[in-house]
Amino acid sequence: MVEDEFDNFMERVTKVEHMMKMLKSSDPQVADRARQMADILVRSDQVPHKHQYGLLEEGSDELQSNLSSRVDRTVINKKAFEVVGGTNNPTDMTKEDFMAQVEKDAQRRAKDRKERKQRSDELKAKANKAFREKKFEEALDLYSKAIDETRDSALLFENRALTYLHLELFQRVVKDCESALGLNANSLK
Repeated sequence: MVEDEFDNFMERVTKVEHMMKMLKSSDPQVADRARQMADILVRSDQVPHKHQYGLLEEGSDELQSNLSSRVDRTVINKKAFEVVGGTNNPTDMTKEDFMAQVEKDAQRRAKDRKERKQRSDELKAKANKAFREKKFEEALDLYSKAIDETRDSALLFENRALTYLHLELFQRVVKDCESALGLNANSLK
């Protein structure tokens, strides 16, 4: 399957390369055929096999149908609109309905973020305790779980890096330090 896709890709590259050479031609008819091919390529996302290398007659019905036909690949999540007023048509949604959905989504995200932050803080406190008791493997596990909850805390990455340092996992120390600096470039820890 992958070889077929690669072969198809390379065939298209060859066609485009040939088309580009034709566009540079000093012969206006050759350049015009190349523009026709380019239009077909852009509009239908592929050069029809029998039209490759400019075998189209200008003004032909086949050329016009290829130039005017396009494949619509738009996918709309219609279930998203069922929540709002039971309609499947996005044009039926009022501004108020839309803003209510945005507000509801923002509140849900804020609540979720607050819960994840709370779980992260609990895990961090347990990890700090384990670290002080020199239970580095346990601390590492707890810091990792805390980071899974909130990935935007430089302090968690710093603490986990220090734990890696005690476990002599130096490559991971560097990685966590880079992550911490990425979140807080002024971090001294």
